[in-house]
Amino acid sequence: MTDRPRIALPMGDPAGVGPEIVLKALLDPTVQAQPVEWCVIGDPAVITATGRLLDRQICCDGDALQGLGFNCHVQCPEYQVPVPIVFGQTTSEAGRLCYHSAELAVQGVLAGDFDAVAAAPHTEASVNAAGIPFTGYPSLLARLCPDAGPIQLLMMGGHLAVIHVTLHQSLASAVAAITPARVIATIEVADRFFKQLTPSPRIAVCGLNPHAGEGGLFGTEDQEIIAPAVIKCQEQGVDVVGPISPDALFYRQDFDCIVAMYHDQGHIPVKTIAPRSSIALSIGADVLFGTVAHGSALDIAGQGVADASAYTRLALEMARAAQLKRQHAQ
Repeated sequence: MTDRPRIALPMGDPAGVGPEIVLKALLDPTVQAQPVEWCVIGDPAVITATGRLLDRQICCDGDALQGLGFNCHVQCPEYQVPVPIVFGQTTSEAGRLCYHSAELAVQGVLAGDFDAVAAAPHTEASVNAAGIPFTGYPSLLARLCPDAGPIQLLMMGGHLAVIHVTLHQSLASAVAAITPARVIATIEVADRFFKQLTPSPRIAVCGLNPHAGEGGLFGTEDQEIIAPAVIKCQEQGVDVVGPISPDALFYRQDFDCIVAMYHDQGHIPVKTIAPRSSIALSIGADVLFGTVAHGSALDIAGQGVADASAYTRLALEMARAAQLKRQHAQ
């Protein structure tokens, strides 16, 4: 491990916009100025082809990536693509390369070679076509970090950082799945994560029903499930308040993290205020791992028109988080 934090940048689905936004971010002067070391993880042929899209001669030279205008490392997965990757096409080869690039990055963090991972977007269909069961990057972290407990999604955009008690399920099943234990576990995951970044994180918890139940008038879940969970965490020393009606919460900027009860409750505010720059972190394991909140955009891949705003923010956030984590570890 070097004196400067080292950030792994797996290029995501090589047939999507991942390689393009990674290189565009690395060409950004603000990214280049960060006191970290960047390491791109991807296929040399894909990197060179992407460089041509950007009218740059970018290539791999050993463990160095040439053509960006500053020192940048590169690491190539052992998996050798048997046929050239074609931008915009869903293939098992692209899926396998995407998966193994992210796997290499996470293994590097666990081995102490990297401090954090900023992963470009994946295509779930491509990874599954390769015969690899995959429902997103959290499933990869869960496999590589089996002792970590639940891996949960933290969305960040604008001033917001939002973690979810429930995620990809129907609204009816999400309501049924909200239990005191699950709310407590989510608050604890958020508290542990943000204590890596700030000594005393402040957490707010959304209510489920309108007006957080209005004293039971609009539902009893807030009183019977969420409030007891918040009190339990307060007794454990967590700086947490709630339940608070979401319409009186998301505009506020005095909390480090907000706990949402279900997918849209948390996603809509984040993507409304940061539609082109929101990012998603998988937290719960001892791995700083983030990706963008958008997909691989296969329809525009290979055209050189992808917006790298979200990935640039991701790179900067992971650099900041890695530096803070190192400082707090000293």
